[in-house]
Amino acid sequence: MCRKNGGYWFAIALGFILILASITPVVDLDDNDIKSTVIMSEPERCGFLGGTPHAPIVIVGDTDFGDRALAEGWPGDGSAETPYIIKGLDIDLGGEAGHGITINNTRVHFVIRDSNLTGASVLPGSGIYLNDVENGVLINNTCTNNTYGIYLSDSDFNIVSDSTCTSDLHGIYLSGSLYNTVANNTCSSNSGIDIYLSSSSSNTVSNNTCTSTTDYGISVEISSSFNDIQWNAFVGGPTNGYDAGSGNIFDHNFWSEYAGTDANGDGFGDTPYTFTSNSDPHPLMYFPFAPDWLHLPVDQVIEFGNVFEYPLEFITTALTAPYDLSVDDSVNFAADYNDTITSKTALPVGVYPLQVVATNIYGYKTEGAFTLTVEDTTPPLITSPEDITYTKGEGDYEIAWTMSDLSPTSYRVLLDGTELTSSAENSTSTSFSMTLEDKDPGVYNYSMVAEDIWGNMAMDTVIVTVLPIPFLEVLLPWLFVGAVAVIALVVIVFLLQKRKSS
Repeated sequence: MCRKNGGYWFAIALGFILILASITPVVDLDDNDIKSTVIMSEPERCGFLGGTPHAPIVIVGDTDFGDRALAEGWPGDGSAETPYIIKGLDIDLGGEAGHGITINNTRVHFVIRDSNLTGASVLPGSGIYLNDVENGVLINNTCTNNTYGIYLSDSDFNIVSDSTCTSDLHGIYLSGSLYNTVANNTCSSNSGIDIYLSSSSSNTVSNNTCTSTTDYGISVEISSSFNDIQWNAFVGGPTNGYDAGSGNIFDHNFWSEYAGTDANGDGFGDTPYTFTSNSDPHPLMYFPFAPDWLHLPVDQVIEFGNVFEYPLEFITTALTAPYDLSVDDSVNFAADYNDTITSKTALPVGVYPLQVVATNIYGYKTEGAFTLTVEDTTPPLITSPEDITYTKGEGDYEIAWTMSDLSPTSYRVLLDGTELTSSAENSTSTSFSMTLEDKDPGVYNYSMVAEDIWGNMAMDTVIVTVLPIPFLEVLLPWLFVGAVAVIALVVIVFLLQKRKSS
């Protein structure tokens, strides 16, 4: 096998780019760097579903890879900047001999992602098999019911990340392979070993979850040296780890078989976890991974004047490391211990973009974002005076309104639709009263129209009925004058008759 040719530096560059973009960076805790997790959609977290059915793929050499990419319509040109991309395939060998995808003797850059590989159960069948390969990136693939989920043989400078190997014999298997990165993978329900390193050195194994219960979580065999194995979770099995190599570093891993204590509550065991031929000086008491979202945050809308409360939803178990929740706008918002984002006061109308971060005690982060919109759709409140009925000439009558709103408000007063007066005071509470003119008999509509600065309007109408003076009240003075005149006439006639008779 050709080792460390000039192209391997391109592989390193590609590796850094893809690691930064696709997986959790792993650094020693003492470096005070921040480790962060990538938010993935549900299909990404659980493996690509519903891929395009495809026959098994076999590629031998760079020229064959280029020819096959052209024939299949795979994007890319094999360079570090534009790798070939094999994506979204569903390959099922159905128990026949062979591998789902076989790549031999290549140095071109390529990516295999979002694919299902199953049924390669005849020894030594693998979901993905790389032999004498450099510069490959295997990301977010699902390998089930194979002898080997993913097998790297004599292959260097490759990346295996965010993939799921379940119900295989062995999950991820490296043989005679150097300088590879195996990160953010999930291996479960495999009948053999989840991660196996045979004669493989200087590899990085980080942030993987291994939960098979029938054998070792990770096994580093003889002639495997100087591998860096940190920040993984090994659960189940009679023994979580095995190391027959030399110079391998196991540190900051979770081991379900660890029986030590954590007196100071820092999340690290007080004593090392010792296993065959090695030990982990800082065993974790919890999974190192930040909590996953049960539901990603979604945009929120509240009515102006209300206090905002939004409980976020994470997937948590007894093995979830304690974490703190924070929000970037700490002036207006706070995160409480119930994973609830609250506003510190009733917020002004506006749009508030928010970024929330859950950071566990190991420094791993889960991030999310949503936008809060505070809107005012509530019209002003106007008191409703009673309708007025009176007889013309009875005296002065008054209408008094009071209006209020959380937002500044102006008003107009209308008489039968015609504006009498208005105010642009833009205050949140206003009182207005008016004395009615002595109008002719009839029915009059006096209306108060209030409008806040957001265009919400309210109106109250008082119906004023002016009655005419009753007929008898008009006739009475004339009847009185007539009666006086008749009486006077009778007296005069009486006096005249009396004078004549005398």
